[in-house]
Amino acid sequence: MFTNGKLKLLIGLLVGGVIVVATACGGDDDVAEPVIIRETVIVEVEVKGDEVIVERTVIVTEKGDTVEVVVTATPVAMAPEVVADLIKAPDPQTPAGTAVIAVGGTTLGSENGLGQAQSPDGLKNVGIGETLFRRAPDDSTLNWLANDFTISPDLSKATVKIQTGVPFQIVDGNDFGDMTAADVAFSMNDANSITTPESIHGQAGDFAGLWGEWVAIDDETIEFNFNAYDSTWKDDYVNQSGQAFNVFSKRAFDEMGIDWVRDHIVATGPYQVEEWLRDESYTIVNRPGTHWLAELEPKTERIQIVQVSEPTTRLSLLRNGQVDMAHLEPK
Repeated sequence: MFTNGKLKLLIGLLVGGVIVVATACGGDDDVAEPVIIRETVIVEVEVKGDEVIVERTVIVTEKGDTVEVVVTATPVAMAPEVVADLIKAPDPQTPAGTAVIAVGGTTLGSENGLGQAQSPDGLKNVGIGETLFRRAPDDSTLNWLANDFTISPDLSKATVKIQTGVPFQIVDGNDFGDMTAADVAFSMNDANSITTPESIHGQAGDFAGLWGEWVAIDDETIEFNFNAYDSTWKDDYVNQSGQAFNVFSKRAFDEMGIDWVRDHIVATGPYQVEEWLRDESYTIVNRPGTHWLAELEPKTERIQIVQVSEPTTRLSLLRNGQVDMAHLEPK
């Protein structure tokens, strides 16, 4: 016998040959009758884990070299295939109405709403912050805080039109009003090392290589000159799916000061920070009212992001129902 689904052959001769010989009696019209050999062969075959006995009746005509095969299949019961037990979803231990997500890494950091102080780019990816463009499911570019743009024919300058009626989050009871082009220009210039040399924003150097100062022409219009035109500028450096920036409130910076905005995020996303424990976790909550972009209105009231550096610990927390989602290492 062979294993692992390979063909298994067990051949036994069950019926002896029956030989009938006719001899010629004379004359040219007499032809010797063919010798007929009849035999039954049993072949045992394993197909995808099931064994089947195949009975073959073989009739061979020697003279005419004719072979006729009649096949009859007789199934033989096999032991059922062993299937690994499925992992059942645990009973959740997390608070009702809160999605708890375990993430890896060691750089969760602290609440930071100042671009030059390395406020994290990822705020735009978790619903706290927003930027100019975003990516559609078909990979095309969608407007976000921008609603239009034009590029000069010589590729030296861009004009970007900004959405209106977009409110900033109310933080610690402070209402900083609606976003304008001045907030967008401030946020980019604060992150760009060519306009803010002390900036340690993650893309400070990239921005410096792309463009100079952004200028708000009016409440809805921004202009800037390219230092070196890059056709991916709107798909990467000012896009949710790229290495971009978040738009923060210039009024919060002007009224509350640099130290306050370094520790408080005032952005336009559908979620805002409820609590942030440095390098441990942060909790975001659906801000009051309806988000200005209806399709981004949250479906979960509260989300807690927990930093768990060890992959096996994240898996254990997920299996025990202590978190609802986790970043897992691929195998």
